[in-house]
Amino acid sequence: MKPPRLFSLVVFFGWTSLMGPGVAATARAASLPGQNLKSMTYGKAKISASVSNANPKQFTEVTVYGRLTVNGVGKKGGTMKVAWHYKSTTPTKTARTGANGQASVERDIAGATVRYRVNVVVAIGHYTVTTWFVPRS
Repeated sequence: MKPPRLFSLVVFFGWTSLMGPGVAATARAASLPGQNLKSMTYGKAKISASVSNANPKQFTEVTVYGRLTVNGVGKKGGTMKVAWHYKSTTPTKTARTGANGQASVERDIAGATVRYRVNVVVAIGHYTVTTWFVPRS
């Protein structure tokens, strides 16, 4: 009778490895820049989004970052559509994902309503996730 195989999961400063017989260590995908990082998992696909500033001043630019991975690998060439749900309007912008599955768009938030939570819906393919920011004066 063979002895049982032992496995250990090690997480250290953003690196994850699964050590065991014949198993190589792998690096965890780097997280997106910005704030209010939100992620949704759909089977083997994961979509993530964040904003450059969770509490921006009116009349400044906010960048929205998005990434789609499948089995941990970025999906290149996908269309990212971003919908900014302000109090009275919902403008959209699009961008293409790069080799790492990441894309970004910028928008001047102009005179967005102070203290009103602006939900930002990010869709890549048929996967969606929502992040947000709250403007200040």
